[in-house]
Amino acid sequence: MGSGRRWAAVLALFVAWFGVLVGVAGPASAHAGLVSTDPPSGTRLARAPDHVSFTFTEHVTLVRDGIKLVDAKGKGTALPGATSVGSTVRVQLPAIPDGAYVVVYRVVSADTHPVAGAVAFTVGKVAPGAAVPTPLALPKPSIALRATGGVERWVSYAGAVGVIGVPVFLVVCWPGGRTSRRLRHVPTVGGAAVVVAALVGLPVQAARSTGNSFGSALHDGSISDVLHTAFGRAAQERIVCAVLAAGLWAWWRVQPRRQLAIAWVAAAIALALGYSKAGHPAVGRWPGLTLADDTAHLSAVAIWLGGLAVLTACVLPAPPEGCAAVLSRWSRLAMVSVTVLVTTGVIQAWRELRSVHALVHHTYGQWVLLKVGLLVVMLAFGNLGRRRVQRYVADGATATVTLLRRSVFAEVGIGAAVLVATSALVVTNPGPTSAHSTDGSSMAGMAGMAGMAGHPPVATGATDLPIGVHVEVRVTNPMAGNPTIELTVTRQGKVIKVAEVQVKAGLPVAGVEPIPLKVVKLAVGSYEVRQAPLTIPGQWVLTITVRTNSIDAGVGTVAIQLY
Repeated sequence: MGSGRRWAAVLALFVAWFGVLVGVAGPASAHAGLVSTDPPSGTRLARAPDHVSFTFTEHVTLVRDGIKLVDAKGKGTALPGATSVGSTVRVQLPAIPDGAYVVVYRVVSADTHPVAGAVAFTVGKVAPGAAVPTPLALPKPSIALRATGGVERWVSYAGAVGVIGVPVFLVVCWPGGRTSRRLRHVPTVGGAAVVVAALVGLPVQAARSTGNSFGSALHDGSISDVLHTAFGRAAQERIVCAVLAAGLWAWWRVQPRRQLAIAWVAAAIALALGYSKAGHPAVGRWPGLTLADDTAHLSAVAIWLGGLAVLTACVLPAPPEGCAAVLSRWSRLAMVSVTVLVTTGVIQAWRELRSVHALVHHTYGQWVLLKVGLLVVMLAFGNLGRRRVQRYVADGATATVTLLRRSVFAEVGIGAAVLVATSALVVTNPGPTSAHSTDGSSMAGMAGMAGMAGHPPVATGATDLPIGVHVEVRVTNPMAGNPTIELTVTRQGKVIKVAEVQVKAGLPVAGVEPIPLKVVKLAVGSYEVRQAPLTIPGQWVLTITVRTNSIDAGVGTVAIQLY
C-alpha cells in the first residue's frame, strides 16, 4: 500500500470509528451527580434537623466554606465541620427556627472539577411567600481567572512537547541533532514550563474550587487544601517528573548511557501520566485502562508536535548531512504517532460523550469536534508532507525541501490550535449542560385577570429543545413555597411519548444551584412536579431535559417568577 493510501486509511479509520462509537453509544457521562439527600429536597419537617447529608455518584472532595445555609431572607451562613465518607458528605446544622431553608453545597468531583447544587426544606409552619430574600450571589470564575487557567494549561502542554517530543525525535530520527545549539536547551525550557504552569495551576484550581478570586487563593490557605487533592498530587508529580526528565536528558546528551535513557523514558511516561491523573480519565469503571489510553494519547501528541517543531526550526531551514535519512525515519515515526493518537482519541471521545446529541449540543462535544477538525486538516498536511519527503529522498531537490517546509509549518500552526482545544477539554464538563441563563427560553407570562396580592394567577413559559421537541410550562398561583409545575411535551403541536423528563430548578440571583425535582407522568406528553421546594421568591430557572430514546436528548431552560 502506498503512503498516500496509508494516510487515507488512517483518516478513514478515524472518521469511521468516531462516527460508529459515538453514534451507537448511550448518554454522555458527567461529573459527580447528586443521588440523594437527607432530608430529601422539598421535605416539610415538624422539627429542625441536626444535620444534612448529600450522597453523590462518586467520591467528592470538600472545599473551604463550600457548604452554606441560606434562610428565607437570603442570608447565607457557612457550615464548618463537614465530613466526607465514601460518596456521602455530612454537615451539622446549628439550631434554626421555623422557616424555609436552602443548603447550598460546592464540592470537587473525583475528576478535579467543581460541582455545586442545593437542597431545600421547611421547618414548622411556613406561610408561602411570607419572606422576601436578600440576594446572595455565589462568585463565578472571572474572565481573568479563566484566561489565566487557559494560558497555564497551554504552556504546560507546550512544555510537555518540548521535554518529551523533542528528545524522542533527536534519538529516533536525528541522533546528530543532540549537539545542535538551537536544541540544546529546549527540553530544559520545556521542563521549566511544565513546572511553572503546575505552580500557577495550584491557585487557579483553588480559586475554581472555592469560587473565590485568584488573589484570595494566594493567602486564604486554599492552596494547601488543593495540595492534598488528586489535582494537587498530580501537579506535584508533574513538577518532579519534569525536573527529572529535563535533568536526565541533559546528562544523557553528554554521556549517552543506556541506563540514563531507560530512566528518562520512565520519567517521561510518569510526566504524561501526571496530566491524566488530574482529569476525566482518573475516574470511571476502568480507570487503569483510561489512564493508559490518555497517557498514550498525550505522548503521541507530544512526539508528533515535537518532531514537527524540530523540523520547522532546525532541519528544513538548513538541511543537515543525511537529511534524507532523517526525514525518512520521521515519516515512519509520524505514522506510528498519528495511529496511536487516532485510536486513543476515538476511545476517549466514546467514553466521555456516548451520544450524537452530546457531540453536537454540549460544549465538550463541540470542543471535540473542533479538535477532530483540526486533526483532520493536520492529517491532510501530513499526507502532503510524506509525499514530499519521499520525493526528496528520491531526487534531493532543494525546491522539494522548500515545499516541505511550508506544509510542516502549517502543521505546527494547527498543532498549536490543537493544544488550545485540548486545554479547553480538560476543564469542560462532558455531561449535559445546565444553563442558568434564560437565553432562548420564554419568560414567565400572565394569563387572565391580575391575581390578588399584585401577582398573576398563572405563570407560563416554554422552550424549544434542539431535538425538535417543544415543552410548555405552567404554574398555577406562582407563590414561593411548594408550587405545582405542569409540563406538556409536544412535537409539531401534538403530544408525544418520550423516554424520560428531568427537571432541575435554580435561583441564580440568590446563589441557589439547580435542585433536582421529582417528575410524575400523568399521561402521554403530560408531566407534573408536585410540591416543588421553591421556597424563596424570585426568578427561578427550570432546566428541562427530555430524552426521546436511549440516544437523543435535548436540554432547555424556562424562567418562572415566583412571588
